[in-house]
Amino acid sequence: MAGSQSNSGDTDADVQEQLLNYPSERNTSKRAETISPGAKFTAEHLMRHCPYTVTFDYINPSLWGVPAPEDADETHATTWVAKAIHDYHVGMEWDERLYFDYQWDFEGWTRELFQKVERTTLRSLKTVLRYRGVYTGKFRARVADSLFNLLGGENAPEWDPAEFKAEKFDERSEAYQRQQNAHLAAPIDRQAQQPLQQTQPLEPLQPQPQRPSQGEQYRVRQGVRSHPQYQELQQPPYAINAYAGPQPRQTEQAMQPQQWYPQAQTTLKRTILAHLPTELVHRYPEGTILHVIKPLYGIAEAGVHWWTTYHGHHCKELDMSTSTYDPCLLITNSDDADVFGIVGMQTDDTLMLGTTAFLSREEKKIQKAQFRSKPKAMLTPEVQLDFNGCTLTMDASRVLILRQKGQGGRIRLVDIRAPDRAQQYTEQRARGAYIASTCQPEASFDLSVAAQAQQPSDEDIKALNKRLKWQMENLTRGLRYVTVNLTEAKLIVFVDGSFANNKDLSSQLGFVLMLVNESIGANTFTIQGNVIHYSSTKCKRITRSVLASEIYGMVNGFDIGIAVATTLRIVTERLGLPAIPLVICTDSYSLYECLVKLGTTKEKRLMIDIMALRQSYERREITEIRWINGEDNPADAFTKASPNRALERFIDGNKLTVRVDGWVQRPTSFDV
Repeated sequence: MAGSQSNSGDTDADVQEQLLNYPSERNTSKRAETISPGAKFTAEHLMRHCPYTVTFDYINPSLWGVPAPEDADETHATTWVAKAIHDYHVGMEWDERLYFDYQWDFEGWTRELFQKVERTTLRSLKTVLRYRGVYTGKFRARVADSLFNLLGGENAPEWDPAEFKAEKFDERSEAYQRQQNAHLAAPIDRQAQQPLQQTQPLEPLQPQPQRPSQGEQYRVRQGVRSHPQYQELQQPPYAINAYAGPQPRQTEQAMQPQQWYPQAQTTLKRTILAHLPTELVHRYPEGTILHVIKPLYGIAEAGVHWWTTYHGHHCKELDMSTSTYDPCLLITNSDDADVFGIVGMQTDDTLMLGTTAFLSREEKKIQKAQFRSKPKAMLTPEVQLDFNGCTLTMDASRVLILRQKGQGGRIRLVDIRAPDRAQQYTEQRARGAYIASTCQPEASFDLSVAAQAQQPSDEDIKALNKRLKWQMENLTRGLRYVTVNLTEAKLIVFVDGSFANNKDLSSQLGFVLMLVNESIGANTFTIQGNVIHYSSTKCKRITRSVLASEIYGMVNGFDIGIAVATTLRIVTERLGLPAIPLVICTDSYSLYECLVKLGTTKEKRLMIDIMALRQSYERREITEIRWINGEDNPADAFTKASPNRALERFIDGNKLTVRVDGWVQRPTSFDV
């Protein structure tokens, strides 16, 4: 099937269920031991939405997303290139940002490895890079040489003027904007600005503006659609509360990006002058400079101008107000459950959840405000969504699965004998920590401890390598989100603190928030639901006792817990549902006694925190405080190197049974 177009139609259901019978004579790399989620699909199905030409016979779905090692064969190398082509086509990156992604994706590739890739597929990689604004060198140069020479540079290469003028670019790229809209620049004569230069310091921009990060350069509007009668919740830890139901009809939506900062309705307060970009120099007299009036990408305060405009639009036009959790998390004010929506903003990225009526209204208001945006893309069981460094998928039963996008393939073990091992240690720890913070909470403690090492020793490097190896072997491990019945839901915070277990004898604090449905047994309770937030941090305060570390751990967990609980309370009020109670679980008997049985401590500074927690308990902001068995506390994984397996069991099945040693049953109420 050499040279087949990859934009073939969807295969029927029967074909999709069959595994690809891959030719036995094509031996894949022995080092590719990880089974890719794409193994259950055919190559045609994986590339069906991608218009670039690839050769399907050289694509092995079982290697989809598995990085090609140095000794990879033709099939493995071609599969990795095809995956990159697909990701670049559906991704939200262009120009310099795409260039850095390319460097990351092909880090360590040699010229010989590029030459192993099937030629048609390799040419398509060069094509997609050029179309999205990345200059790959002279057009007639050898493809493998051009792609190899791209690696290792600190900045994206400058386009050849003749090739830049003739190239056809993606309309969403900065290269296209420079090519097509050069005549929109407003020149200012340098001589006319000379007095200003003498009296006021200038803040010139770079001649070639740097491409901002994906989150800063483009706005992605996403959301979940559901019927207003549904009364359940799902929430990825990086996102907003997802409104679902027993038979969820939810759709993750993504609007294709436009440049949003220039659409801010306010002007800059300071004078900013900029040199002409290289592509415009020949159009204007020598010595011409630009006077920047409106916010542009690359200007520090541009995001604030846009946020003011966009936040005001939601508050005024959509009748929304900020939540107690975050000023960038907005909730509709109307008590009409048919017009319910939640919007989470990150500069110019937007996550959105709402009923059909709300989403329709939001679309009309966007058009009325003349904000430039493109139609929304939707998450379905057949289409995945990449956002915030993660891949969000929905299986046939409407369970959401959150996994890392591919950063795990870039993790490398630290060479303990290398002269730059400290630099390697910092880089690899950061890569692992990013994944841990989004979808692998089991790795949080080890990477938090690794961050505390300023000059890593051999033992530090070995400990980090052990965790990095686990992440490399568990690339597909992530978080699952199942439906939760909001009418019976509880927000449970598991807290823990380990006294003086760090190298500097400081304490490690950890907690995990779960939104769950609960069933009560004899001295046990079983929860089923989702992880919505977690943390493993070094205690910055001096702890002189085990009780002190446990108190500080509970304070940290309660601070986040009450913020989330009050936000959920706003949501349930809008939907006409009962408030969701906040339950705190600890395995410390002394802390439980202090809060429930009015115990005390000689450390007066601890009494301030105890009194604050006790006051919240008396006001029923904390509905229950439970003393649980330490072997069943999932927060144990955030404070110890060798924890119990409670967190692992919950992540595997979204279900956990916890033994209770002490509790006080009280009515569920937020009333004082």
